[in-house]
Amino acid sequence: MSVNTHIFLPSDVRCLEVAKTVAVLAGLSPFATDNGFDVKGLEIMTLGGMPGPMVRITLTGPMVDGAMEHRFCLSYESSELPGHDRQISVRSTAFWVAMGRRLIQVFGGALFYNEYESKEPDELEVRQWPYPCEVDDFGCLDLSSRIFKLKPLPIDEMQSAADCAYYGWGDD
Repeated sequence: MSVNTHIFLPSDVRCLEVAKTVAVLAGLSPFATDNGFDVKGLEIMTLGGMPGPMVRITLTGPMVDGAMEHRFCLSYESSELPGHDRQISVRSTAFWVAMGRRLIQVFGGALFYNEYESKEPDELEVRQWPYPCEVDDFGCLDLSSRIFKLKPLPIDEMQSAADCAYYGWGDD
């Protein structure tokens, strides 16, 4: 059994925005489309035949941590953090702790570095604005534009996250 990092995101965050954000921060290449943008090497699959409860996200291609592939699930389940029932649970490595930090900066949420260390989040970002896609289509386009402009995780962010990660640099 491995030790995981848990990333909790607000209930209103959409899977597509999370997947694209992770892909861009991981170093995959975004490209413009008629409907905004897509990311080369990003695949999203709904699991269990039901829309919503869990999606598997696969990233394929050269990434900032040296990996050629990452797979993770974004699940929809109740948590002890009110309003934060979007969860990513991944191996506790420098890459995923750094990714969790950036995701909660973008969307708000909570980050637990090591699932066995604490009942309280190690980092918490409270979002002070409404989720733009719930407000109007222009807000959603603005969020999409901001995600498109994100830069991949820099090595120094992963280095500082290595001290917090159970497996350090790991072998993801």
